Amino acid sequence: MSADTTWLVWEPDQGGTEEDAREVRATSAEQAACDYAEDVDADGYAILGGCSATFHVRKESGGPEQRFTVTGESVPQYTARALP
Repeated sequence: MSADTTWLVWEPDQGGTEEDAREVRATSAEQAACDYAEDVDADGYAILGGCSATFHVRKESGGPEQRFTVTGESVPQYTARALP
C-alpha cells in the first residue's frame, strides 16, 4: 500500500487558482481529485446528479500539474425487513 501524499487541488472552472487550492491527503493524484470532489459536491450533489467537474492537482512538494474530469453516480441501495 502506498503512503499518503499531500496534494493541492483546485477547480479553475469555479474561479479557483493554485493559490487557493485545498490540501488533500491521498495515495494518488486521481484519488485526491475524487476525494476533493466528494467534499465539495456535498453542497448540492451536482456531480452525483450527472454533471462533471474539472480539477487541477499537484503535489504540495512540487511537480507537474495534472487535470482530471470527475464524475459520479448515485447508486440506489434497497433493504428488506421481515414483518411479523
